[in-house]
Amino acid sequence: MKLITVALVAAFAIAAAQAQQAPAPSGSSPVEQACSGEMKQLCPGQTGNAAAKCLQNAAKSNPNSVSANCKTALQNAKHRG
Repeated sequence: MKLITVALVAAFAIAAAQAQQAPAPSGSSPVEQACSGEMKQLCPGQTGNAAAKCLQNAAKSNPNSVSANCKTALQNAKHRG
């Protein structure tokens, strides 16, 4: 019985993590693709440059709030723009 409970909890945790990290629609910017979960959580309603600026501020104030892939995309965008 314990094993089934642990398996169900693990399955729900995995499903929730995958749903939170759903990929951004194709055609969106590299930052939007890499940071879609963070944008929804940290910068709701913001898009484009405003969202990127919001994510950069979040990464500076709390580095653990932004994934490694998102940080890389933000750095690459900063160097391009």
